[in-house]
Amino acid sequence: MKTKLNLCLISALCLSALTLQAARSERVLTIAFSGFYQGTNRFGDDLAIPFRSTTKDFLDEISFTTGQNFKGGALLMVESLDDTNAPTQIVARKGTNELEVSEFFQFTKNDNFVFTETFFRGATSSQTFYAIDNFFFSTLAADPEGLEVTFKSFSQDTSRFFATRIGGQLYNVVSTSLRTDGVGELSSGGSFTGPIRGYNSIGAPKFYP
Repeated sequence: MKTKLNLCLISALCLSALTLQAARSERVLTIAFSGFYQGTNRFGDDLAIPFRSTTKDFLDEISFTTGQNFKGGALLMVESLDDTNAPTQIVARKGTNELEVSEFFQFTKNDNFVFTETFFRGATSSQTFYAIDNFFFSTLAADPEGLEVTFKSFSQDTSRFFATRIGGQLYNVVSTSLRTDGVGELSSGGSFTGPIRGYNSIGAPKFYP
């Protein structure tokens, strides 16, 4: 039996035959972009002023909108509760304080893509998809003066399929990483603020029973 398990670590057919459980996972979401907003210089002349926003600024906005403190050392986490590793919910976490914030985010995958697929013993072992996808963040529904970010991006989405032991139990897992780079726009209070460019990424997962 030990030999069979070793041979079946990546084979989807073997994983199905062993009826492995699916492990839940969580991954860190990182966001960073830069852009320009319209301003004036000290002489009153029109001036495009550069700015930069990161995950911290998104957490500050979430803190203001929800009335909770996710400033200083907080993280945005993407949680997946099945073996597809698809985002099930997004949470803001600081220490033991955690709040689901999925309502503020939306990832839209494009049906048009190209991909690379590798096989091990006749079954898929990894896949990488390339596409133009969309990222959306908005707190306007909760706060009329809130922020909204729309982002159209080139994405590289890679998944590896394998089995591993977690807490003594054999689990079917998908290790996924996502990187998107692109351009979009920032709105404040429902009004256009300025064009932006940057990226968001979802890191490698940590697995739990």
